[in-house]
Order: sequence, then C-alpha cells, then structure tokens
Amino acid sequence: MNSKYPVSYQPIQDIQFEGLHLIEASAGTGKTYTLSSLMVRIFLEKYLPSQVIATTFTRAAAAELKSRIRARLLETQQYIDQCLNQSLDQRALAEKIAQLQDPLLKHVLQEYRLKLDYA
Repeated sequence: MNSKYPVSYQPIQDIQFEGLHLIEASAGTGKTYTLSSLMVRIFLEKYLPSQVIATTFTRAAAAELKSRIRARLLETQQYIDQCLNQSLDQRALAEKIAQLQDPLLKHVLQEYRLKLDYA
C-alpha cells in the first residue's frame, strides 16, 4: 500500500517541517529522544516555537519531555561551541561529521558547516 505520506525511519535527519507530523511508536523506542532532537532542528531551521505542540499522556511525561528538550538544546550548543573553538577547516569538519554517531549533531554540522557561528 502506497501512501502519499511516506514513513520516515530517520526522522531526526530527514523530516521536513511542512504540514502536520505524527510520531507514533511503542514504549522504549526513542520517541522522547527523537522529539527533543527535532525540537532543536525546529529552533535552528524554522524558529517556529509558537507553532509546535508536543504532547504526551501525563504531567510527569510532559516534564520529562521538557527537560530532555532543554538538555538536547544545551548539548547541541556545547558541541557547536566546541567545534568553533577548535577552528576546524572544512576538511577537518567533514571528517568530524563522518565520525559522528549522533544523528542530530551530524545533521546540524552538515547543514550549518559553512555557518556554525550562526547555529
């Protein structure tokens, strides 16, 4: 069955912020990690915080999500600052990107490699 809405298995890297999106998965599959990573991308790429709703089922889960988003934002900022402080040339930055395992940091460095100071 083909859908006009393709399923993404790498949403942190390939989701486009157009229209509505639903992230649905079983417990323990990384939804909070994915959502917190996507929020970093939303702030960097679109800056649409007033147009984003992230919901969950309990107040405790919402507090956890909020905490994880903040932590992911800080982690990303610190990583970018570290790259800027190292004054990496484009070749060294490309090598660093190739070695990264974190899909968010990999995406951010790829997209902003020519303007890390902006990020």
